[in-house]
Amino acid sequence: MKITSYALALCLGSGAAVVSAADAATHTDPDEATPAQFLSAATTLLERRQPEDATAFLDFALGHYPLDAELNLLYLDLLTEQGLEDLARPSYEEKLAQDGDAPVLLYALGRLATDAEAARSYYDRALAAEANFAPACLGLANLALAAGDVDAAAEEVARASKADADDRRVYAVRGALALQRGELDAAAADFTRALQGEPYAPATHAALARTYYLQKNATAAVSEYRAAVALNAARGAYYLGLAQALEANGEATAALMNYRVAADRAEGDRAVAVAALTAAGRLALAAGDAAAARRDLEAATALAPGDGDANALLGESCAASGEPAAAAAAFEAAVGADPNRDDWWYYLGANREAAGSIAGAADAYARALELIRSTGSRDARVDEATVAAALAAAQAKLAAGAAPR
Repeated sequence: MKITSYALALCLGSGAAVVSAADAATHTDPDEATPAQFLSAATTLLERRQPEDATAFLDFALGHYPLDAELNLLYLDLLTEQGLEDLARPSYEEKLAQDGDAPVLLYALGRLATDAEAARSYYDRALAAEANFAPACLGLANLALAAGDVDAAAEEVARASKADADDRRVYAVRGALALQRGELDAAAADFTRALQGEPYAPATHAALARTYYLQKNATAAVSEYRAAVALNAARGAYYLGLAQALEANGEATAALMNYRVAADRAEGDRAVAVAALTAAGRLALAAGDAAAARRDLEAATALAPGDGDANALLGESCAASGEPAAAAAAFEAAVGADPNRDDWWYYLGANREAAGSIAGAADAYARALELIRSTGSRDARVDEATVAAALAAAQAKLAAGAAPR
């Protein structure tokens, strides 16, 4: 995607209008339009659920006003949502070379940086160029939050608030800080304030949804996640959150569908894809559809061969399909990921035994029993008496001459 050429096609097609596709209020020639007029036209596109067009339009607008803070901030938000950061980085580097250490350009390169240290360097340079430049303070706050340093994050949020107390971005980051501290009511209040009058903030809707989910208000969480996916239907993480909220709300069928959508739209985010496929497999298994569960879980374990939960559920689905050897292989992978799960060792033993490997079953039962006696049972179906009986039966078979395999 070449943003600039697309923007020109969008914005100059009519020749006179700033952006005919947005039916902008102004019909000023693009060369004479003000930043506010450009911003208004971009907002119109966002209100019409056209984020790709808005991104292209803002790219065009920044050709006229490369240092306008609001145009840049909205443009960067849209790039982040659409995963287009790599496309914009070279143009910002070029602008910085041309215009020097302009705070907004340094901030942009911090947002687009691929690692935390590079981002921090750009934010520090922005603040050296303009003390208390609020976006750079918020950038540093986000870095601190990612590193788990809530005190440093709080200092930067306070600094940004002094510079621009009523900026929605301040409320959004302050909400994230409160959420990380576990202050759920404060987080919900800040995220709600950040959304007031904002036409396009899917990440903030998702953050508010997550807050409601943690408050065990699944209905409100579903509503906010639906707002997020309505604004950005390409982000698998939003569908994952929606599915989790739907499941918490007792809507298992809708949750299953959205888990699969989340996996389909994970776009390279392996963690989202694995979590979504694992949850989909779990729900399909609970619904009695072992074949569908196995498909989901095989896809999950293909992405994450060492994921214990996905392998254990795959083992359950194989066992439910009458394939104990395949189930045993999956449970072997599960205990390889977490050797302290007594329940997985027990199920490994049961499936080895069903597949005819009595000696292997006895070894697994013995390990399960050892763990239960030292740390307690992880699964109500796998108590000490059950495991001890299974071990005794396997040992009796071996003593009677059952062929070990």
